[in-house]
Amino acid sequence: MHRAIDSVVQQKTLGEESLFTVWKRLQKAVNSGMPPGTATFLTLLEPYNAPELIKAINNATSDDAFKAIQGIETLYQLPE
Repeated sequence: MHRAIDSVVQQKTLGEESLFTVWKRLQKAVNSGMPPGTATFLTLLEPYNAPELIKAINNATSDDAFKAIQGIETLYQLPE
């Protein structure tokens, strides 16, 4: 999951940002009062215009085992 997120963020920003950038934004958002968790993290990914990544993460973190497997498979298949 981390590899896929890092790859997409770097691709969308031409290498100027990375997973670490998103992580720092998540820490800042939570410190500012946003709830910790997947929903906040996905909100921070929205500016990167990566709907396939967001859907895959949603599925991978689902309580539905079939969706979770699908999400993980999609994350694994995202280009590097």
